[in-house]
Amino acid sequence: MSIPLILASQSRPRRDVLFSAGICPTIRVSHVDEPAALEREAVALGVTVNDLSVEQRVMILATAKAEAVHQAYRNIADTAAHARGERVVGFPLRAADDRDASSAGTAARTDSAQSADETKTRDFSGIAIPTVAEPIADFVDGRPSLTRSKAGPLILGCDSMFLLDGECYGKPHSEEVARERLRAMRGATGELWTGHCLIDFASGRMVRGASKATLHFCEYSDLDIERYIATGEPLEVAGS
Repeated sequence: MSIPLILASQSRPRRDVLFSAGICPTIRVSHVDEPAALEREAVALGVTVNDLSVEQRVMILATAKAEAVHQAYRNIADTAAHARGERVVGFPLRAADDRDASSAGTAARTDSAQSADETKTRDFSGIAIPTVAEPIADFVDGRPSLTRSKAGPLILGCDSMFLLDGECYGKPHSEEVARERLRAMRGATGELWTGHCLIDFASGRMVRGASKATLHFCEYSDLDIERYIATGEPLEVAGS
């Protein structure tokens, strides 16, 4: 059974990791206010944001992103479950009689002689179009949907931060900040932490975890920094 995966992130590196594993996720950006999410959790714990460890921070944000997208899909499912009315399908081509068909054939032959950049379409104004109507509940009965799923879709939220000399760094967003951070990392060793939160939409079950990678930086030059910044890549990744 194929289970859809929804990635609650617009991060291209994360998307590419999934692509490389043969997984093509649906991208649904969470639009979580990250500073506000950290502040709320810190208040709940009775501490300040600065007191939160890097592991706590990435887990708080990964969970907030997954939960935000989960709630958005839950709202859609709830609306669909209470939908009432009819599904109406129209068949305009069935409305054409022999005379219309003959006229259309003449028009088509005439159009072929006109310039290539002209476009002609059928005129159905004033024509009674045959329709078929059925209750929405009958149409969706037995079809796969958010309201009937027994497993999935799976919603994945992630967040990364870079830890260097006891300081947590997120995305720099600007060339100036990226340049400053890359100079500070030169010849240093730091840790890239990533939090993951996976929610099964059908059951609501959640699993979470954090991982880290230790990074050792060489003595790259200022020219290397400028060339890297010119690619735009370090501006929207944790720690540059």
